[in-house]
Amino acid sequence: GNTNLQSPDWETSVDDATHWDIVDRDDVVPIWRMLDDDLAAKVETVMNAAFELERLPMEQTYRIKNTKTQNYLSYQDFYYPDQIGKIVVAAPARSHEDNDRILWKFVPVPGKAGDPPPPKFLCYDHKFKFYIKPCSSDNDYLHASFRFNAPVTTELEGQVSLRRITQANKLHPTDEWIIKRRNEPFKDNGEDVKNIDLVMHKTAFVKRTDEFRLHCVQKSCLGAHPVPLQNIEVKIKGKKPSNLFSNWRKAVNLVPEAEAEADFGNGKKEKDKKKWQTAKLGDLDSFAHKSLEVIMLSDDVLEKNSEDVGWSVET
Repeated sequence: GNTNLQSPDWETSVDDATHWDIVDRDDVVPIWRMLDDDLAAKVETVMNAAFELERLPMEQTYRIKNTKTQNYLSYQDFYYPDQIGKIVVAAPARSHEDNDRILWKFVPVPGKAGDPPPPKFLCYDHKFKFYIKPCSSDNDYLHASFRFNAPVTTELEGQVSLRRITQANKLHPTDEWIIKRRNEPFKDNGEDVKNIDLVMHKTAFVKRTDEFRLHCVQKSCLGAHPVPLQNIEVKIKGKKPSNLFSNWRKAVNLVPEAEAEADFGNGKKEKDKKKWQTAKLGDLDSFAHKSLEVIMLSDDVLEKNSEDVGWSVET
């Protein structure tokens, strides 16, 4: 309306003087604070218990699921030819021991003197950084290596691996992650006025039903897409290959090193070796065909691939 007019002239200068939008709030407190102290404390205890039901405790382990592929963050005991870290993939849940590979824990990065204490629950605040580690190890860290391109989609920088680090001084910002919201608060009518009601319901804590982004402190977001890892070059151990039938293979032709030595080390002809490889793929064949590529997406390509970076957790 025209603020220079006096009522009742002002009333006719607005579209509808009986309906208003809230554009800001100041010093908002819960309604139970209006109760007497004893009753307010009891109500607050109940409300906090209810809030904690939808929060994610730090000490719990989680399955981290990509919301686009519906596959889970996982890893395999195979290595990129140019790295020492195990390959991280997006894999389906299976009904055997491999499911241990999809359980992860979020470990707060130690802060400096004067920093706030680590949170008890997963939270979005950029001040809190996390290491993401498999539940079975205290020395393995989810790592984004920006010196190398993704294994299949080579136009994207960043290979995601699981690195073993036993000395704290060897940790790097490429091992640190922050949790960002999957979507920013909605805007009203396409304008730059935030929807206050939605914002008020958002807290710093990640909820069980939330979709979020995992952002490497160094740069870029973790993502996954429906690109299988067929025919990428991998190593069975962190060694360079000594010959064609050593431990460097195309993923579709991987064989366990111990079995390869037992079957290839007794003078068989080369054609028999290749036949053996084709016949005994087993779980390794499943790795090549069912595991999907995990990638890092920088800001300049994120807008076109925003669905790739959505993640959620399951307990």
